Amino acid sequence: MAFVGGAATINMASLGYQYGWSVFIDPVVVFCALLISAYFAKRVRDGHGLTISELLTDSSPPLKLFLGLTSFFVYQLLTAAQFVAVGKLLSPYFPGIPISLVVVVPALIAFFYIYFRGFDAVTNTDIFQLILMLALYATPLILIFGTHSPSSVSGFPIEAMPTPITLLIYLSLPFFFIPVSLDTSVRVKAASSLAIARTGLIAGGALYVLFVGVSIGVGVFLRESGHNIDQPEKVLAYFFDSYLGEFRILGTIAVLAAIASTLDSFAFDSVASLSNDLLKPIHKRLNFTEKQVISIASFVVLAISLTVALVFQQILGLILGAMLLYVAIFIPVAFGRFIGVPDKALLLTSSATAVVLLACKLLNYTPPLEPLAYILLHFFLVAIAKGVWQK
Repeated sequence: MAFVGGAATINMASLGYQYGWSVFIDPVVVFCALLISAYFAKRVRDGHGLTISELLTDSSPPLKLFLGLTSFFVYQLLTAAQFVAVGKLLSPYFPGIPISLVVVVPALIAFFYIYFRGFDAVTNTDIFQLILMLALYATPLILIFGTHSPSSVSGFPIEAMPTPITLLIYLSLPFFFIPVSLDTSVRVKAASSLAIARTGLIAGGALYVLFVGVSIGVGVFLRESGHNIDQPEKVLAYFFDSYLGEFRILGTIAVLAAIASTLDSFAFDSVASLSNDLLKPIHKRLNFTEKQVISIASFVVLAISLTVALVFQQILGLILGAMLLYVAIFIPVAFGRFIGVPDKALLLTSSATAVVLLACKLLNYTPPLEPLAYILLHFFLVAIAKGVWQK
C-alpha cells in the first residue's frame, strides 16, 4: 500500500482539477506495473541481496556503490515529498504555527516509530491506512459524488486545460519504476510466501486505482461544479471544507494516515538503502554494531529528507524527479547486464547520464520530451559500451 500515499492523494486531486480524467493514466500504469511485479516476484525472491542495487550488481562493488547512492537519493526525495504533504495538509489547522514545525513534529514521530518497530511498523500502518482510507475517504466521497451532481452547484463548469504530453510521460514512469523499485523488492522478499507476495501486489494495485480514482474525481467534480481554486494543491482541502463541513477532520485523518503509511515505507527504504548499500561495507572496519549502523542511517535519512522538504515545497516535483532519476539509471543498467555489458562500463554510462541530468537541471534546460530524453540517452550509451567492450 505504499503507492497509495497521501502525497499522491493530494496531487491527483489537484491534477484532476486542472486536466480532468486524462491523468487517470497514472493509476492504470501503476496497476499494470504491479501486475508485472507480481509476475516476476519469484525471480526477486530467488535473487541475492535485499536492495535492487544488490540484485543488479552481484559482485561489483563500484557499481553497487553508485546504484546504492542513487537509490538512497531517490528515496530521500520521496520521503521529503511526504513531509511536504504533511505540512500542506495540516497547516490550515494550525494557522499560527510555522509550517516547518508542522512538518518536523510528525517526521520525528514517524522516524522513532520506524526505528523501534522496523519493518513491522510499515506493514502495520499499511493495514491501518487501508481501513481509514476505505471508511473515511473512499466511501463518503463516492456517496457525495452519487448524491450531488455538478449541475446542482451554482457556477458554470470550468474547462479543463490540455494535458501536456510531458506530464503524461511523467505519469507513465511508474510502469518502469515500480518493478525495479526498492520498496517492491523489500516487500516481495518480506512476504511469508510467494502467493501472499503476489496477492499483496495485485490487491495494492486495485486499491490504488480506487483511491487515486476518487482523488481525481474530486478535482473533476469541483471543476465541473464551477469552483474557482487558485492554488491547485488545496483542491482536496477545499473539497473537505465544502462538502464534509464539520466532519472535514475525518477526511484529513484518512489522508494523514495515507501519508504516514507512505512516509514510513519510504523512510524505511531510505534507511535500508543507506545501511545495506553504503554503510554495511565499512561498518566492520569501524567496529560498528548493526544497531549502530541503523541508528546512524536513521539520523542521516531524517536530517537530509527534512532539509529537502523544508527547502523544496513542491510535492509533485519531488516525486516525479525521484522517479525520473531512478528510471533513467536503473532500467538501462538492468538491460545492460542482461545483454552482457561489464559492470565497469555500466558504471561509466550511469555516471555520464547522472552528470548530464544534473547539468540540465542546474542550467534550467529542459530537453524535448524530458523524461524520455535521459532514459534514451542512457540506453544509447549502454549500446555504445556494448560495442566497444565487444571489440
